[in-house]
Amino acid sequence: MATTLLPATLTHRTTNPLILWHLLSLDAPTVATVWLWFIARATRTPIPPALLAAAFVAVWIIYAADRLLDTRRSAARTHKEPRHLFHRMHRTAFLRVIVVAAMLLVLLLTTIPIRLTLGYTFVAMILAAWFGLVHFSRIHLPKELLPGFFFATTVFLPPMLHQPTRALLASGVVFAALCALNCMFIHRWEMYVSQRRRWLLQGAAVAMVVVPLLQPSPIAIAVSLSAALLLLLDRFRPQNPTTLRAAADLALLTPLLVAWL
Repeated sequence: MATTLLPATLTHRTTNPLILWHLLSLDAPTVATVWLWFIARATRTPIPPALLAAAFVAVWIIYAADRLLDTRRSAARTHKEPRHLFHRMHRTAFLRVIVVAAMLLVLLLTTIPIRLTLGYTFVAMILAAWFGLVHFSRIHLPKELLPGFFFATTVFLPPMLHQPTRALLASGVVFAALCALNCMFIHRWEMYVSQRRRWLLQGAAVAMVVVPLLQPSPIAIAVSLSAALLLLLDRFRPQNPTTLRAAADLALLTPLLVAWL
């Protein structure tokens, strides 16, 4: 593919760390790992360091594979997202790293408690079924719904197995809603949506800012801050769509700030 046909994101701006973080599919694994560490710390749940590494590797494999599969469906489209172009350009390299990452993941899983391995295996089976429906069937499913369930299950499974409570379950539901909100904002920025849907989305974001603070906790504060940052991005969004998409994931890293404070 000629360089002149590539968007600016893939030519002279690929040295931008934020954009590279997104194009290399490192954004979602970072978010998942940070929240897994944060939830474990907030709930005083002991987790082995290998679990954090396994979560990062597993989520990266899923997102890289998803984007590679997306390039199959977008091949005939006039408009292609930079992340899809980037994965298509480096398809062989991504496939090789996925194979190595999968072998590393198997090794990491042998070092974590068996009940966690079984729990994540069950989640992986659900995810595989969803992948099959999204990528290999004619059934149109909204992909924005998947990250909420997937991320919430990934980060809340250890504390739920350690000491399940209603409050913890409620926090998991709120976090799932935050992840869904993140995806819906990105969809709203990339696609045309009606004014009514924009108002509903913004209203949901305001609720996500306010409601968690009714019962303040480290988890609630982090969720509230992330929702507030998504609202600010929606109001003052950068022109570059790739930067905007990466910034939306960056807004989910508020646990680092809350833990530091």
